[in-house]
Amino acid sequence: MSRIWTVKIGSSLLVDRTGGGVNTVRIQALIDDVVALRDAGVQVVLVSSGAVVCGMVALKLKTRPRRLPQLQAAAAVGQSLLVRHYQEALDRHDIRVGQLLLTGEDRENRTRYLNARNTLEQLFRIGAVPLINENDTVATGELRFGDNDRLAAMAADLSGSEALVILTDCDGLHEADPRRDSRAKLIRFARASDPALDEVAAPGDTELGRGGMFTKLQAARMAARAGMTTWIAHGELDQPLLRIFRGAAECTELAPDPGDEMRENRRWMASSQGAAGALYLDEGACNELRSGNSSLLAVGVISAEGGFVKGDIVQCFSASGQLLARGRAGYSAEELRGAITDDRRAGLPPIIRREHLVWLAE
Repeated sequence: MSRIWTVKIGSSLLVDRTGGGVNTVRIQALIDDVVALRDAGVQVVLVSSGAVVCGMVALKLKTRPRRLPQLQAAAAVGQSLLVRHYQEALDRHDIRVGQLLLTGEDRENRTRYLNARNTLEQLFRIGAVPLINENDTVATGELRFGDNDRLAAMAADLSGSEALVILTDCDGLHEADPRRDSRAKLIRFARASDPALDEVAAPGDTELGRGGMFTKLQAARMAARAGMTTWIAHGELDQPLLRIFRGAAECTELAPDPGDEMRENRRWMASSQGAAGALYLDEGACNELRSGNSSLLAVGVISAEGGFVKGDIVQCFSASGQLLARGRAGYSAEELRGAITDDRRAGLPPIIRREHLVWLAE
């Protein structure tokens, strides 16, 4: 199979700040770079911000809406415009764009997750460029998956990418905020897991986008669990993707720890944001899980919360409430609670088998 990169394009790159419209010249330049990368043997999945921005331009809004219905309306207007801009740029190369609209629920539901992966594989087969966006018009709570940075990490995992590239309006992660300190040095290489990065990637918003470097670091850590390197690079430079491909880019490279890659199904469990239930464990069960060599037996479960059924993802907590692990339940909450009440836990099979369990605590 061809090499695959997932490339996330930030909102700030899509706006013509002088005229207030969409910067079609830059979109064309970025697409030309994508096609050049394809010609070099690397398939590309695009994750693009910009639906709300395109809607703002079309609706002549000067500031980003704050209320959810207004955001969703702007996204509904802008989504088709965003795809049209990308398709017009790809028309020069006689390539089609194939759009996927995803939400966090598509990440949580295993069947929908696999269906999305199958769609991506088929788009590669027919020679199209996949374009992934948040399904903003039906998203609940907030419009973001965690900005589109974490959506890009999910897309990279879905597509089996070997790398994640986040294109933004700066050249990477710095030792201090370069907007406040012109002498701040660019961090050219680090391990994504390095806790020192948390101090230089504080949460923040821009005028047009959400998240700043904080969500980019989150995305890099998600990608690292899949064994992927993440590059954060300036998207306004000439051919930023080819520069990275040739090793000539001035950017930040965030690498995974050696040997830290999880199997795909365990990455899915580790990255899931929700869970159908919670299990509270006694000290012995906590110690067994910590060793990494044991399934979770029902005898170690103190109590079970939620209405989970067999196959659902549940979270495991210590008796004091510390999140320890996440895994796939081997049977339902009703069965487990009945066994706890009747003291029949010793006769039950593991509630979570070792191969279906991911340790999360430090």
